[in-house]
Amino acid sequence: MAFSTTWRLPSGHYFGRLGGPAQAHGGATPEDKAWVREIQRQLIRKGYVPGVTDPAADWADGLFGKLTADAVTAFQRAEMPGTRFFGQVWPDDFARLFRTAGLVPSGGFVFGWDASDFDYGRGMRTGHLRAAHDEGIRFFTHKVSEWGGGGRTVHKRCGEMLTAARDAGMVWFGAYVVARSGRPVADQARFAVDTLDAQAPGLIGHQRFRWQVDTEVWRDSHGVVYDHVSPKTGAALLTELNRRTGKPVGFHYAPKWAYGDSIPGTDPLWASDYRGSGAPADWRTEWQHTGQDRHPGWAPYSGRVPAILQFSSDSVIGGQHTCDCNAFRGSEADLIALIG
Repeated sequence: MAFSTTWRLPSGHYFGRLGGPAQAHGGATPEDKAWVREIQRQLIRKGYVPGVTDPAADWADGLFGKLTADAVTAFQRAEMPGTRFFGQVWPDDFARLFRTAGLVPSGGFVFGWDASDFDYGRGMRTGHLRAAHDEGIRFFTHKVSEWGGGGRTVHKRCGEMLTAARDAGMVWFGAYVVARSGRPVADQARFAVDTLDAQAPGLIGHQRFRWQVDTEVWRDSHGVVYDHVSPKTGAALLTELNRRTGKPVGFHYAPKWAYGDSIPGTDPLWASDYRGSGAPADWRTEWQHTGQDRHPGWAPYSGRVPAILQFSSDSVIGGQHTCDCNAFRGSEADLIALIG
């Protein structure tokens, strides 16, 4: 019996502890083992397996033991508190667990969302992060600060949104800092670290936390440039943030349309190109309107192929409208390997 997101067990049967009654399918046969492994992988994807973020990890061994029962119970307490049989997967549990699995785009991509306090002003709340994860969003960043010649800016919701992203089980989550001219990068990095530490103490030290730096050419409402930030400044700021907090790698948002081949360093690039995204819609629909693997935004620049491509700025994600949606070309395991 090949795995399917359609329930196939006989009436009265369920997935449960190995060695249980005859009605409990725990992985004793090759067929049951394949199904239990997919249940385990989905529990990992949804963030219910502490310390495991890669669905391909050995934790998903196809054997329904105590740790699997504990993960199922955590899922049920969070999403199905009225269930009768905690730690067991019956048809209603299975349907809920795989509710959105068939809707997530396939083809070797991982999807993410970057936000700021402006999203909060449009209605974003922490509950949107769990909904986004259920839809297939696997990484999340939120703006924390900027400090340039015009003064300091703090995004006050960063800490609570990143905490929600952590709790939702994102493969990685992080804060992004807008690089600005007019202040030493050491000052900008210190301000960002201190700001996030004040909002969410200890979050920076989490194994899945990473930094992102946003480097752009800033224009006012009339199109007049008021801060042409050097890509060298952005690269130096990312290096300083990683150095101060012990992170092995971060992401540099520095688009080709602004800087061409002038971006220094070897940091993974975060590009943006909205061609083909279509009218505002669910992010999965917008992704179908792009060239996906053939999207021109994947073209190399500054000696690197972009690691992440922001393909839309008007997506609906987890019920929240007008969102920036992004794609990483590769598997979740590839993304985990990249962040180190």
